[in-house]
Amino acid sequence: MSAPRIPVFVMAMPEVSPKKFAIADSEAKKYKKFEMTAGSGVWCVYIERPKRERTLPQNSYYWVAVVSILGDELGYTKDEMHDEYKILFNSEKREPRKIELPNGETVTVELKPKVKSTTRLSTVEFIDYVKTCRRWAATEYGVYIPDPIKAGFNGYC
Repeated sequence: MSAPRIPVFVMAMPEVSPKKFAIADSEAKKYKKFEMTAGSGVWCVYIERPKRERTLPQNSYYWVAVVSILGDELGYTKDEMHDEYKILFNSEKREPRKIELPNGETVTVELKPKVKSTTRLSTVEFIDYVKTCRRWAATEYGVYIPDPIKAGFNGYC
């Protein structure tokens, strides 16, 4: 697994020729500091658009429909249902660990999955997460959660 890309500086691209760009004063200072402390060698500076985080309509739909409808059906609070969804569909499984006890015996310990926050999902990732939650509610419990567009959540996508 490669290390995450961390931008050294961030710049706004004005709507001019693609070969020209501007760096805000605050970002220019970061660039100058990098330039002075980076040392010799070849450095790569990544320029990419930041991913867009989930929208307010997506968040509203998730809590009002996806979390509440199945949570009410199962007798869960909103937070309990949200946690269940995260454990099922937004977590990373972890490999069991072998631990040596003081008596020399080795035991295998199963680790709980690492549950991730949904707030860091992009708009596209969040749409996929919500689809998975809706599909699971329908197949496992026969609970229909309406489509966000049909339910009137304008600006969902």
